[in-house]
Amino acid sequence: MHNLITFGSCLAYSTPRQLKIACDMNLISSVRHNRIDKLVETYLEKTAPELNYNYISNLDYDRSRKELNYIIDNQFTCRNLGKTGLEVKDAHGLLHAINHVKVDVILYDTFGDILFKLLYSKANGSSVFFNLKQCKNPETHFNLEAKRITVESLIDYYVRFSKAFLSLNPETKIIFINFPLKHKGEAAKARVELLNELFLKDSYLTAKTFFFPAITIPSPFIKDIHHFQEIDGRNIYSDYAFAIKMIIEGHYRPKTWTEFVIQAGDNTLDVIHQQLKAP
Repeated sequence: MHNLITFGSCLAYSTPRQLKIACDMNLISSVRHNRIDKLVETYLEKTAPELNYNYISNLDYDRSRKELNYIIDNQFTCRNLGKTGLEVKDAHGLLHAINHVKVDVILYDTFGDILFKLLYSKANGSSVFFNLKQCKNPETHFNLEAKRITVESLIDYYVRFSKAFLSLNPETKIIFINFPLKHKGEAAKARVELLNELFLKDSYLTAKTFFFPAITIPSPFIKDIHHFQEIDGRNIYSDYAFAIKMIIEGHYRPKTWTEFVIQAGDNTLDVIHQQLKAP
């Protein structure tokens, strides 16, 4: 049984459903909608305080919306960060999972790192993510970032993130998926393409972790801007899951995986799918 923690968004969260079918996988914690800088500074390095949950009471938003509450609650330890909304019997909060459970696999997608701007509390500067379209008065109590975090900074945080987890268990397999957002618009496309380039040039990350570059998803598979759908029996999430299964089973090491994705390029998932179909 492999203990898995996911970070990111629906991609990292949905893939384990397919992965559980493919191999013996136990999802113990899932952290969504937390950007990498907050994860590292607040929960791993503990250099930045978490926002006081009571401060959220200042925001005017529809509290009857379950998914919106999940997004907020999954940014606070007092609201079960890492297990909010999980329909998993033995789920753990993130901090308990880090400190008391042997973590075998970490699956991280970059959705929030590519797209999110954080809100910073006017009270003490602590950060939180919230979609401004779903709130009527954020400017009263928060300052919105002027610009998104730079891709160069993301690389630095991914290194720090990886070192923190590998210091706890050197055998942990850390798998990053650069969220395939090339279809979203030129700004998102430019950011994921730069992240592809810089990640694959980083000597530490390519030696210690596994990376799925952002690829072009054919339009029939795009359910909406951020989600994918099955077409003619092919499921994008299953393709990712099959490749992750291969990594977990030891068919690839970080170096050979990096060589594979560089060679396959934008066809990475197509090559994986052909392997999945092979008898």
